[in-house]
Amino acid sequence: MSDKRKRYILPEEEIPHYWYNIQADMVNKPMPPLHPGTKQPLKAEDLYPIFAKELCHQELNQTDAWIEIPEEVREMYKYYRSTPLVRAYGLEKALGTPAHIYFKNESVSPIGSHKLNSALAQAYYCKEEGVTNVGAISFYLCDNLTSVSFPSTLTSIERYAFFQCRNLGDVTIPESVTSIGGYAFRKCYSAKNITLGNIFGWSTEDGSILAMTLTPDGAAKLLTADNYKKAWTRDVNAEEVIDPNIVAAGSV
Repeated sequence: MSDKRKRYILPEEEIPHYWYNIQADMVNKPMPPLHPGTKQPLKAEDLYPIFAKELCHQELNQTDAWIEIPEEVREMYKYYRSTPLVRAYGLEKALGTPAHIYFKNESVSPIGSHKLNSALAQAYYCKEEGVTNVGAISFYLCDNLTSVSFPSTLTSIERYAFFQCRNLGDVTIPESVTSIGGYAFRKCYSAKNITLGNIFGWSTEDGSILAMTLTPDGAAKLLTADNYKKAWTRDVNAEEVIDPNIVAAGSV
């Protein structure tokens, strides 16, 4: 066996205490994103309905090169970080280059991708502020996600939030939730039963949920089978295409 070292792993105690914000060191700063309504540069407050406030300020921060990582987030990073830095000897040989080539293996994280690196921080800041919604595509394609626990402050789960989380098991949604966006749990094949608090539960053939709203009296309403294709071909407001007499519909 060769004595060439192939993997380099940073000790836990050396996990960074700060995130690096490259915008602060850029001579030519990125153009600011524009507000879709006013067409003016976005302010942090404009993003408050979508993200935790701290995340909004970090998103638009172009002055601070180093942003402190909360200690709770660093502790969670220890479950899977640091990930291996691997020397690509085979690629070096194939290219015939004297350069040393390395790649970072992020597949060893619990969900099998790099998304957890920022998702942990997002979850932390949302928890600190009292999370009220799971944003669109938050856990999109997180195949290794097997369970999820929602806080009692949650009011909405937006479209595609858990799209194609194929190993996500049965889900219990708290009574505080008043809306679930289209495709929120589409292709969650392992989630055969979705329970909405003590109000309503249902199951579908493949664990799909199209879209759902709650009526004033607390009854859950799903899109009808007749409107199934509409829900899959465009974004819809459930109230526009729903049959108020239908409270549940499976896949067609």
